[in-house]
Amino acid sequence: MRSLFRHKAFLFGLPAVTIGLCLALFHLFSGRTSQPPPDARLHLRYHIEIQNISRVPAHDVALEVAAPMKASVFQRCADLSSNQDFHIRNGDHGQQSFLFKWPLLPPHATKIIVMNSMVDLWRAPVLKDDQGLAAWLTAERFIESDDTEIRQLAAQLKSKDPIRTASDICEWVGRNIAFHGYTKRPRGALYALKNRNGDCTESAFLFVALCRANGIPARPIGGFVASKSTVLDLTDYHDWAEFHADGRWHVADPQRKQFMNGQETYVAFQVIRPDSVFPEGLVKSIEGEGLRVIAK
Repeated sequence: MRSLFRHKAFLFGLPAVTIGLCLALFHLFSGRTSQPPPDARLHLRYHIEIQNISRVPAHDVALEVAAPMKASVFQRCADLSSNQDFHIRNGDHGQQSFLFKWPLLPPHATKIIVMNSMVDLWRAPVLKDDQGLAAWLTAERFIESDDTEIRQLAAQLKSKDPIRTASDICEWVGRNIAFHGYTKRPRGALYALKNRNGDCTESAFLFVALCRANGIPARPIGGFVASKSTVLDLTDYHDWAEFHADGRWHVADPQRKQFMNGQETYVAFQVIRPDSVFPEGLVKSIEGEGLRVIAK
């Protein structure tokens, strides 16, 4: 009995530092990481209508609409809801979307879809992400980082510090690419450089191309800028960029002349791959005949 009590006394008498070390090791090997509380929690709502504009019923109707990214280095989507039944479809890089299905939509019928999300946002990146960076260094459609003119300008803007280089690129694009209004179809980085104009997409693509030409991983991002809970106006959809330095992604928005500033106001809905830019904004796909979608 004395031996048993001695063992119990030893267990209950473990120094606090030893217990703390054990807990730290547990978190380390279990892959769990702590995060600071978010700098902002936003409740966002947006609306879309789907209409059958034909005189015959539409069968097996499906609509996929982008939602705030489930996870990124700056944000976590804590909840999704809608006035319509839906499934969540998960994609690459933490992307997700609402998937709505209806077996029948009568002639001239309209479905009003209200989507809600709760998003936590951080001012500074809370996670390191060094995975798959090679994918964000190569030239691709609309991001012509291997073009001679882009490479020449990139060399002029390059410095020893990648963050300074990205800052100079952001400043140059913001100062030299004039905004001439929104265009539905992207025209690309080289178009923006040659014509010195474009919308937010062209500015983001040119920033990304110049970064990649300097060996800095970069990618375009699509979503909304929101400083408080709100009903989103889907015509305010905006493209910006992220670049990778010091083991983390950072926000650069050359059109709005923001660099690593106000990062907690950028709500990402998609990591843009130029070959799959959504032609209808947040609407990723529509299935069914005689349908029209109206963004609110």
